[in-house]
Amino acid sequence: MQRFPTVSELRFRLSSFWAKSVTNKLLVVCVCVFFAQSLNLFFSSALTLNAAWIREGFWLNFLSYGFLHGGIWHIVLNMLALYFAGNAIERYNSGGNVLALFLGGTLLGGIVWFACVAAFAVNPATQTLIGASAGIAALFAYFSIAYRDSEIRAMLFFVLPVKMRAWLIFAVFAGISVVGFVFSELPSLREGISESVSVAHSAHLGGLIFGALFALAEERLRERGGNVRYFRR
Repeated sequence: MQRFPTVSELRFRLSSFWAKSVTNKLLVVCVCVFFAQSLNLFFSSALTLNAAWIREGFWLNFLSYGFLHGGIWHIVLNMLALYFAGNAIERYNSGGNVLALFLGGTLLGGIVWFACVAAFAVNPATQTLIGASAGIAALFAYFSIAYRDSEIRAMLFFVLPVKMRAWLIFAVFAGISVVGFVFSELPSLREGISESVSVAHSAHLGGLIFGALFALAEERLRERGGNVRYFRR
């Protein structure tokens, strides 16, 4: 029978988990922020992305919204996606691009969403954006484009084993986001339904665009000589 680890062993495992990858650090930060939100330890609504805060000059909210979540299932699903996407990238480049992709995808996702709200929402003041999905979309897009010929094995709906090329992840994700924006998010904006209770497909599209452009730019720079790494540990 395996014994329960000692305090020193647990401390070592936690420190190893923290030091192992950028993805793990992002997971820890997001989970800690979520618990702080749940316990009302800080004024979390001040970090959301909406028109009111941007008019007041809270430009940092184009990034901070990505670390907030609206409920237990929201963060569980996002953190699972972050874990798999981030670690898939880190197997190839030791995490050098993960932080840049996550933050860049969050930023562009927030900008695209904000532009859609300004253009289509009947009442922009009611729209609020939270969640790490845009940054995660950038990670998936980057992996799909940078390693597009790699074969991916996954369990569809956690039941059916499937094999596919990595580029299909981008195609499927982009297709779902476009359809979701046209038939779900856009009608919600025009009807004045708050974005905080629906899916921000426009933010996903922004993240996908950033991740794809990042991968293509890195590919072009590598062809000219040298590898590209950002935020190297």
